[in-house]
Amino acid sequence: MEIQTLLVILEGIIICFLILTLAAMSRKKKFVNTEPTVIIKGGRIIEKALRDTEMSIDELMSEARLSGFFNLGDIDYALLEANGEISFLAKPKKRPLCPSDFNFAPVREGLCTTVVLDGELLLDNIEKCSADAKQIIDIIESRGRRVENLLLATINEAGRIDVFEKVDNE
Repeated sequence: MEIQTLLVILEGIIICFLILTLAAMSRKKKFVNTEPTVIIKGGRIIEKALRDTEMSIDELMSEARLSGFFNLGDIDYALLEANGEISFLAKPKKRPLCPSDFNFAPVREGLCTTVVLDGELLLDNIEKCSADAKQIIDIIESRGRRVENLLLATINEAGRIDVFEKVDNE
């Protein structure tokens, strides 16, 4: 191939890249702005904000679903952030409850450590836990299970053991 042909191909690739980049940023017109754009305020969709950001209702609904809102009526505020992401704030009656709503402090569970994998005890991991191998086996057997029948067993820092049995494809 000639150098001129390669340059034409490279130029085409660069142009395609620029077009795709601009298309991806089309909804992010306020990208350089550091302030978010209010898309939903007080549960009402701000049509002007959608037009200004070139966002469709379908895109807004898709972003809401990806954030766990399958009903726009559950959203109090939505902000298009400077980075192009949308932040959602649920209406007060739709927000998830947390322990502080009940003046309750749950026990810290900490990280999980795998103690059984594919029916085998992982002794090196068990040495790092608050329980020893015999205690773990006793707990598993007290639940009517056997180590060799487990796909996975984990123990968290609070001592809770979760077990997952091997299951043939159903």
